[in-house]
Amino acid sequence: MTVENSLPPTTTDGDGSTVTFPYNFMVLAENELQVTQTVAATGEETILTITESTGIGTPAGGTITVATAPTAGTKISVDSNITFTQPQEYDGNELYPETVEQGLDRLTIQNQGQETRINRAIRIAVSDVVAPSLPPAVQRANKFVGFGPDGTEIVMTEGAAASQAYVDMAEEQADRAVNAANYPYTSGETKSASFMPGTDETLTIFTVDSASAVAVSLPAIASVASAYNIGICRTTGSGTVTITADGSDLINGSGGIAITSDYLCLDFTISGGEWVVRDKSIVGVQIGTAAGNIVALDENSKLPAVDGSSLIGISGHEIGEPFPVWDHITGVSAPDNSGASKYIVLTAGEDGVGEYNEGLVTNEVVSGSDPTITATVDIDYASSPIDGQTVDLINTSRRFLRPGTSGTTADSALGAHTHGVLTRDGGGASPGNMPLGWSSGGSSPGAAFAGGATSTGDAETRPRYIGATYYMRIA
Repeated sequence: MTVENSLPPTTTDGDGSTVTFPYNFMVLAENELQVTQTVAATGEETILTITESTGIGTPAGGTITVATAPTAGTKISVDSNITFTQPQEYDGNELYPETVEQGLDRLTIQNQGQETRINRAIRIAVSDVVAPSLPPAVQRANKFVGFGPDGTEIVMTEGAAASQAYVDMAEEQADRAVNAANYPYTSGETKSASFMPGTDETLTIFTVDSASAVAVSLPAIASVASAYNIGICRTTGSGTVTITADGSDLINGSGGIAITSDYLCLDFTISGGEWVVRDKSIVGVQIGTAAGNIVALDENSKLPAVDGSSLIGISGHEIGEPFPVWDHITGVSAPDNSGASKYIVLTAGEDGVGEYNEGLVTNEVVSGSDPTITATVDIDYASSPIDGQTVDLINTSRRFLRPGTSGTTADSALGAHTHGVLTRDGGGASPGNMPLGWSSGGSSPGAAFAGGATSTGDAETRPRYIGATYYMRIA
């Protein structure tokens, strides 16, 4: 009988009701068949017992039957499990064709089984002349299989046990990070040791999200590994985070350091026997010069090449500082209000829709007439530390800024002085002093003065000047 070129195994899906499954290759006995059930989701395998079979000795194969229907989500594989033996015995000249053919069939079936296993094995390319060999078991224990520089030598790298240790450590670090992110801080609290990295761990990040002040104590340097690393971040609106070293340990040469800025992270490492703040970063924001990035100083403590006008939240002026801008010059514009820093122009009438001070001021009051105009406005911006304060609109009132007590005002005035008037005495014979208010004849003191003097001044007293538009930063 011929043996067809159909290689085992034959695989069929289980459905929870079918108990009979086909196979499409030749076997010489039922015990040369093996049925394996594999759970698709987990890969778990179970050898099933054959209760009935058909097609034994038939080139096209047949069917096998199991006692219980495999469930849906399983695969049933019917494979050849022929032994590599030769059971035929030939005595003298008793070479019966049927016996010879059965022996040849058995050899073919054995070869087919081996081919099936070879097809499922890892093989080298046909162009590779040398097949690399695995090292002895003692060298393979708890190692990964790798290859040398030219690919012909198998080398062993740090293996599964060590790798699992790293995985366990990563999971533990992740758990610590979750605990830290969700941990309820209270005023003046000191972090417990359970929230600090272990002595052989490298990095744990604590996120502080509490309106109250928080105290964090670092572990003793002598008790941890040199690669020990810890990150502590402060989210927006949180209180001051004070970080102190243990005992005589130092942080950047001192006993402690504080985080007072929103979103600021400090990265603590050990160097030279003390804690060093190795890095500072903004939580969740990339460092760089592209849109949406945070710009960081380079290794020379310089800003990288970036347009300074594009930087957000950077201002050269303090809050409450009035400063002049020559915006009459072409190309000069008012301070940009699109970022975190906010400014107002100290001019009346700029609080309407589309005006510069829109949404930043309220209660504008203007009174008097030139040159004694009074103009004020209240800051109306919740994020400003001077929200609700009243400021003078000096572009409208045109008051000069003068060194002295901040906010003190005074009207225009000349310094006190006297003038001598040269005239003649009552007899008209010699110079003398006379009070203003003589009669035109000069003989009646106290009478109305009828002089002919005219004013040559302006409506105000002022020095020589050039104008500028004043602005003030409010946030």
